[in-house]
Amino acid sequence: MRDLSKERQSRLEAERRLKEALLESETCKSRLESLQEEFGKMQATMNAVMEYQNNLEQVKQEKNCLVQKYEVCGMIGCSFICSISLH
Repeated sequence: MRDLSKERQSRLEAERRLKEALLESETCKSRLESLQEEFGKMQATMNAVMEYQNNLEQVKQEKNCLVQKYEVCGMIGCSFICSISLH
C-alpha cells in the first residue's frame, strides 16, 4: 500500500510538471508569434526607410544636375540653350 501511495504521488507530481511545461510552452509560442509579427513590421518599416532614402538621393542628384545646367546657362548668358537642355 505504501508503494502504491508513493507511485501515485510520483505520478501526480509528474502530471503537475507536465502541465507547467505545457503552459510555459504555450506562453513561449505566443511570445514567439508576437515577436515574429513585430519583426515583420520592423522589416517593412526599414524597407520603407530605404526606399525613401533612395528617392531622396535621386532627387538630390536631379537637383544638382539642374543647378549645374542653370549655372552653365548663366555663364553662357543664353536662356535659349538653357531652356533646351532642361527639357
